[in-house]
Amino acid sequence: MRGRARIDAIVLQPLIEAEILADAANHTLALYRSLSASDSSGVLPASGREEARNWDVQTYDRNGALLAAGALHSHDATTGRVPVAAYGYTLAVSSAER
Repeated sequence: MRGRARIDAIVLQPLIEAEILADAANHTLALYRSLSASDSSGVLPASGREEARNWDVQTYDRNGALLAAGALHSHDATTGRVPVAAYGYTLAVSSAER
């Protein structure tokens, strides 16, 4: 007996998901999650021209093991990108210098 198939919905999922949270004190948290089988990168949120940002960046693998941690200054980050491991995630935390 042959059945009929019917598509109910299609879910489109980006390879790199990004969530950006900010508070009134000008602190920013950027979270990047990879659904890609290869390493990739996420784009840091832009800051205003008048303020510099220091970013603390931590990159984790798919099991939650820390792969790399370091600091990034917005003037050093000419591309504004952070690494995201395959199936892993990256956290970037900043505060503006005044």
